Amino acid sequence: MATLTLNIYGSGKEKNTVIKTYTADGYDLTLGTVAKICDLVKADNMTDEKSIAVAIAKGAGEIMPLLKDIFDDVTDEELERVKMKELMLLFAQIARESIKSVDVLKKGN
Repeated sequence: MATLTLNIYGSGKEKNTVIKTYTADGYDLTLGTVAKICDLVKADNMTDEKSIAVAIAKGAGEIMPLLKDIFDDVTDEELERVKMKELMLLFAQIARESIKSVDVLKKGN
């Protein structure tokens, strides 16, 4: 998996300016995080922006804790300043790679 990136934007006049960026190596995802992501989505549902947005909306209560598991030290306040379009792309990347990880484990058995 490629490196995951989470941009945090400023507020007020800086709302379109990235003020902080978190990165994480996708291979560091824990089994629990992968399992939670797989529970939130199905691979065939991640085909377009609408389906990704629906998955995020349905799992909103789970997504912030998942992002905090993935990106060390990110705060709730910072997560509130993540652009939705970027979150959708990031979530789709995480979900696809998580499902791939599970498939690799299944094939290993």
